[in-house]
Amino acid sequence: MSKLILVLCSFFALCVSAQEFKGGQFVESIKCKANPKWSYAVYLPKDYDHTQDRKWSTMICFGASKGGTNALKKMVEGAELTNSILISSIETSNNTKNNAEGMKATIADVQEKFKVSENFLFVTGFSGGARRAFYANSMYKKPIFTGVFPCGAGGSKTSKERKVFFFGACGTNCFNREEMASSFRGLKKQGKLIYFPGAHAWAGEKEYTEGMAWLYAQNLNNVSTSEYDKFYSPFYERMKKKLDAETDTYEKYHLYETLSFVKGFKEASNIRREFQNMQRSKEIQEYLKAEKDYQKFLAKYYRKSYSDTSKKPLNAKAQKDATKFMEKYPNVPQTALLKKLVDKAAK
Repeated sequence: MSKLILVLCSFFALCVSAQEFKGGQFVESIKCKANPKWSYAVYLPKDYDHTQDRKWSTMICFGASKGGTNALKKMVEGAELTNSILISSIETSNNTKNNAEGMKATIADVQEKFKVSENFLFVTGFSGGARRAFYANSMYKKPIFTGVFPCGAGGSKTSKERKVFFFGACGTNCFNREEMASSFRGLKKQGKLIYFPGAHAWAGEKEYTEGMAWLYAQNLNNVSTSEYDKFYSPFYERMKKKLDAETDTYEKYHLYETLSFVKGFKEASNIRREFQNMQRSKEIQEYLKAEKDYQKFLAKYYRKSYSDTSKKPLNAKAQKDATKFMEKYPNVPQTALLKKLVDKAAK
């Protein structure tokens, strides 16, 4: 009987490893073929079809604690927008030994089982997982990730990552908030950091959708002519639907900004014209002036390259400058964020 059970278990394991994955579904756990002690969860976008002659955008996620499908749910809207496969490493965590081994095993297995596009391979993580996201490219002679999305902790870009884009998200009261600002300082057009109301926590669906679209758009310019339509057309149509449905002026501006990064497509001139029209509006002009002053504030007062566990608000001078900003720009989104950014950090 025991031999029969063993044979049946082996048979079912083989079936699972050889199954035809379908779009729009979560897969709870897939073991790495070369090193089965490591495994990962998957979400496949609705358009996914393993029989198609094409490669897919892919984002690999590393958490502070062990992962699974729950870690991916906040990224599903971004995955559908960018037609991206989502991967969550299950065993890697802050308390796991040999994380580099688990990371390499997961990445290699994903590349073997799925048709991953080398132009759209992204890595994300939260807290210690964000540090692993920063570290991921350094495991290879040449960077394999074209986009890095750290959340809630910083790291550093290596000299090899000259063509890698970075999008970061951090809670306004996260104890790593200054470290995040320090990490992104100097990236210029290679990076974008946003803050969201909250403490030390994962970014939400809104931030992940924005960040995944931003990384995807930046890398569209590297796609070959023969593959361009497969990667661009679905993205443009979905972004256009979001633009048509969006009622918030500032969110609409950022959608146009993201699309404006993409060159060489037939709608480019119309997108840039609409984007420039928005830039000329009084509301957006005030928003852009506020953004410059907001960034100057962060550059002046967010200078620590380490965690702030003092649980104290920023100093009196910072509080005074923040008050001046809020009085000057009472209606822009940065004001609500700055009010929290000068308050004490929390866990």
